[in-house]
Amino acid sequence: MGISSCGETLASCFKAVKSGTVDFKGQERVYSWLIYFAWAGGLSGFFVGGILEDFTVTVYTILMCMAIAAILCFPSWPCFHRHPVEWTPHDPARLAALFTQHQTQEETPQKGAGKKRGKKSAEVKRKN
Repeated sequence: MGISSCGETLASCFKAVKSGTVDFKGQERVYSWLIYFAWAGGLSGFFVGGILEDFTVTVYTILMCMAIAAILCFPSWPCFHRHPVEWTPHDPARLAALFTQHQTQEETPQKGAGKKRGKKSAEVKRKN
């Protein structure tokens, strides 16, 4: 029972990685992780290289941290697809109604937005 559930978990994990889908919150999480790994690699490489007084150690530390970040962030792991987006179905009649509604809103002038005043109203204001 334990081995089969572990196999199913691995199979679902490989299926998620193979699909390549990441939701919007997953993209934000990946971006944050990459930033954190870049800072951690840069700072740790700087300090380790400074303590050992060897620039190659700095470069290797940064490269190692970026390799770990690539392994963790580039594939579409299941933790990056926890909030899938529910798309609305394609309905041409609904789209046509929305389009006509948008067109009628553009044609009707909005009240109070950009009143055009002629020379007469400007002259009346100046006289008062």
